[in-house]
Amino acid sequence: MLDPQTYPALSAMMGSGMLRESEDWIEDGDFRFGLDLLLDGIEALIARRAHQPDG
Repeated sequence: MLDPQTYPALSAMMGSGMLRESEDWIEDGDFRFGLDLLLDGIEALIARRAHQPDG
């Protein structure tokens, strides 16, 4: 699900099973949706800053 080279810390955390003990944990679909949403926001922020004039 996660590329360990792209997300080494997150991959290690997920591989450890740390989140599986959470009673509200719902399998990969919810996690992937949230991660994609977060990464899309970061991508939009980077793109917005790239188009701002230096100042």
